[in-house]
Amino acid sequence: SALISSNVCIPTLADTPSAGIQAEDFENGDGLGIFAGSIGGSVSTYEEKDGNHCMYVAPYTDGMTAFAQYALDYSEKVKLNISLDFKQKDKRADGVCLFGLSKNGSDLVRIETKNGNIVMKKESSSIDVVLVKGYAVNRYYHISADINYTNGFVSVYVDGELKAEEQKLLQSEKPADLFYVSTKYSPGICIDNFKIVP
Repeated sequence: SALISSNVCIPTLADTPSAGIQAEDFENGDGLGIFAGSIGGSVSTYEEKDGNHCMYVAPYTDGMTAFAQYALDYSEKVKLNISLDFKQKDKRADGVCLFGLSKNGSDLVRIETKNGNIVMKKESSSIDVVLVKGYAVNRYYHISADINYTNGFVSVYVDGELKAEEQKLLQSEKPADLFYVSTKYSPGICIDNFKIVP
């Protein structure tokens, strides 16, 4: 395991059964073992009205950061596809990170909510790439990202549609060592069908 702070220990691929494809749909209620959560919030398995189970991430109080993190240990030569379903519950809020990849605490990819939209931060620019304009709450969206460390680009699909083609990673230091989602607002976010394919 990798120690992120004095309070949080992140499982690494060495702690998991397989270093190949990693997938979790949270249906058995035991998928949280590959994720570590923050002390400022709750990370739990949540059963929705239709019986579906997801990972639920929410702060104890608004303004505190709740996050779920997963340690990555892939070579820079490996092309990765990381995908997940997410749902923002009940209300829109800015700055909710729905998909983050970082290296030593600095983002390579960050997809977040902003001004009622879902955007991807763009390298060396204050202009974000809008992935979903006017997103709906209480609705799942599927994000799939193809990360190519060799050329330093990422392409992002939302619900199967290409929304950002070969965007430059936010920093040159790679590969990412952490995947994360985070929010500072109740009632939180749901994450489902998390998958990494090298």
